[in-house]
Amino acid sequence: MARPRIPALYGILQFCLRLTLVVFEVCALAALITLSRYGFDFPIGYVTSVAGIVYSMTEMVTLANSTGQIPRMRTGALVVADFILFVLGLVSFFYFIILNGWRNGSPQREYRAWRDDPLRVEKATWAPWYMWLQLISAILHFLYMMMHCVDACKESGPDEQRRRRQRRRQRQLRRAAAADPEMAQAATTS
Repeated sequence: MARPRIPALYGILQFCLRLTLVVFEVCALAALITLSRYGFDFPIGYVTSVAGIVYSMTEMVTLANSTGQIPRMRTGALVVADFILFVLGLVSFFYFIILNGWRNGSPQREYRAWRDDPLRVEKATWAPWYMWLQLISAILHFLYMMMHCVDACKESGPDEQRRRRQRRRQRQLRRAAAADPEMAQAATTS
């Protein structure tokens, strides 16, 4: 069974979910860029957001190609890539919290690291946006990883293995027919 692409309902669902993930990751990247304008640099955040955007966009391109000329990644590779991005997202999220200090219980709710910073209001505005958008992206990568694990289980089922064997036999017969016309005639008569 070929993995679904855009005309199939499941392919459309995957495309829309990937598009949602790209939107969250672009928003997280925009919040991080805004934070960097205020003198806050966070390299692992850039790596995580950009890698997630590039990966999701490549998967969207393969989903949108209904002709099948661009091959889709193997399901196992999708699971591994989503797992890596999930772990990177969680590391980025928790490292961001640890780097800036945990929120205290004060009414101002400022990050301890920014207490004496003149731009603390701007940073305190954008930091939660980046933090939660990054966490949402990591959770979405986890959900996609689970979705691809289910796909991998379906691909290795007995019905799918039987279909693959039948397709393999048909391809072998076609190759044999192209190589030897008498063999092709004997194969079709029996």
